[in-house]
Amino acid sequence: RDRGQRDDEKLADAERDVAVRRLDRPNRVFWLDVAGQEEPVGFSWANQGEIDAVLKVLAHIAQDVQSHGREYKIGVIAAYDAQAKRLHESITARATSLKPLKVSVDTVDAFQGKQVDILIYSLVRTGTQANAFIGDRRRLNVAFSRAKRALIIVGQRRSAERQHSLGRALKLIPAENFLSLEDLS
Repeated sequence: RDRGQRDDEKLADAERDVAVRRLDRPNRVFWLDVAGQEEPVGFSWANQGEIDAVLKVLAHIAQDVQSHGREYKIGVIAAYDAQAKRLHESITARATSLKPLKVSVDTVDAFQGKQVDILIYSLVRTGTQANAFIGDRRRLNVAFSRAKRALIIVGQRRSAERQHSLGRALKLIPAENFLSLEDLS
C-alpha cells in the first residue's frame, strides 16, 4: 500500500474506466478544437459554436454510456455566465436524449468543490489577445481537478495557446487526445 494513500482512494482509481470510446485511454485530458466565435452578451460572453460542440460531445457520451448500461454524472462548466446559461437551456431542451447522463451546468467559479465523472469545460473566448480571466490559474485548477474519469476542454486551440497557464497545460495533452467534431460521429 502506498504511504499515505487511503483505501477509498485506491477504489476510486480502480473505478476510473470510461465507458466511452475515444475517452478510455491512459491520459484522460482531451481538447476539442472548435472554431466557434465569441459574442458579447451584456457584460458576459457566449459562443454558439462551443455550445453545439458540447451538445455533440454529450450525445456521443450518452450513446456509449447507455450501450454499456452505465449512468454518469457529467459537469458542463463555462468560463462565463452567459455561456453557462445558454448551455443549461440547450441541454435541458435535449434532456430525454441524454438519459443515462446526470448533467449539471454551471460557471467554473460556482463549480468549486463539486466532483463528476466527466467534466466538459467550455472556454468561450476566441480573441487574439491574452485573456487573464480564462487563463487564471485558480479557475484552471478548479476546471482541471473536478473530473474523476475524464476532462474535455472545448475551445479554440489557437486562442488558448496565447494564454500563459492554459497554453502550458495544452502542451501536456498527448497528440492523440486532440479531438475534432468528426471524431465524435
